[in-house]
Amino acid sequence: ILPGSRRREIKENLPLLLQAAAALHHQNGRVRFVLPHLRKPLFPLIEDILRTSPVEVLFAPGCFHRLIPELQAAWVTSGTAVLEVAAHQVPPVLVYRTTAIGAWLAKKWLSVPWIGGLNLMAGEELTPEFVGPQISPSALALSLSFLLEEENKATFLTKLAPLMPLFAEAGPASRIARILQPHWKSDKN
Repeated sequence: ILPGSRRREIKENLPLLLQAAAALHHQNGRVRFVLPHLRKPLFPLIEDILRTSPVEVLFAPGCFHRLIPELQAAWVTSGTAVLEVAAHQVPPVLVYRTTAIGAWLAKKWLSVPWIGGLNLMAGEELTPEFVGPQISPSALALSLSFLLEEENKATFLTKLAPLMPLFAEAGPASRIARILQPHWKSDKN
């Protein structure tokens, strides 16, 4: 469970993710949940919300990078964490609860079909996206359950493989600079 790195994201998304975890655990009692996080100032907020969790979640403060490679799949609040998780070949389900006005503005102003960088790079919905004010915990549970199945995880990894050099290898900034360099104007012009 990766509820985001900002206070507002955690307040909006973590209770929803805990409901989804309870739904998934009800379907499959073998599934276990861990919440690794790096931002120490947010640990008390996370611990407060976890006290109300309907399912057991191991809170792993400071262990984000150590635990990500060990995950089988993850609910990830939108952002760079989706790419970090995918770089470790962990299938993510993108989750981002917004206000009704935020969802309306996104529909009016965004001209892309997805918000996740992974899906934008793939040019298809490689990973499920749940964005908006009304997100169903049971739909989140089904999506993660789907990605936990070996055949579906293998399909995800096959589609992910050609994208890995774009974001999962060292030096993305220099690669982008080389791509953009021909388009830069010289200072002499």
